[in-house]
Amino acid sequence: MNQHSWSPEERAILDARTRALARPTAQTARSRGADLVLRVSGERYAIAASEVIAVAALTRLTPLPHAPPELVGLTSRSGRVLPVFDLRAVLGLPLATLPEHARMIILGTGDSPVAVTVDAVDPSEADTSGELTEPPSTTSTSLRRVLLGIDAAGALHLDTRALLERLVVDIPSPQTRST
Repeated sequence: MNQHSWSPEERAILDARTRALARPTAQTARSRGADLVLRVSGERYAIAASEVIAVAALTRLTPLPHAPPELVGLTSRSGRVLPVFDLRAVLGLPLATLPEHARMIILGTGDSPVAVTVDAVDPSEADTSGELTEPPSTTSTSLRRVLLGIDAAGALHLDTRALLERLVVDIPSPQTRST
């Protein structure tokens, strides 16, 4: 058997390559199921269909005075009041008027569901056959916080758990005056 003696420089290069190949991608061990493809500001986003409670038309939205821009209002669905968040604001995208036929995606647990607005739900499916790659370095920090990665077709896959952690707004109640 022929043994090769590597120089320190060659060893460093090989070690760096080995670490790069061994580094887990954004999506590895978790097996992805079907994903729902959303359109937001002209981009395709994917979210695990198993984490979506419902998709509904955005109707009867009640705005909240003094709410932050990501909280567009409240709506009622099946006798429950849901906060509705603008996914653009949550993802750090420029705010725009919602399209006439905007949809809301209801996420969360049965105890505390929330809704996010999207421009549309795309009938195509996300590419779940391959692994996701890391987003480009130019991706904003606010978007990176909720991304699992990008599929081969260019859809940005959202991390539902990270997204739900961002969908919380603490609106202070008005303080009463002491007399």
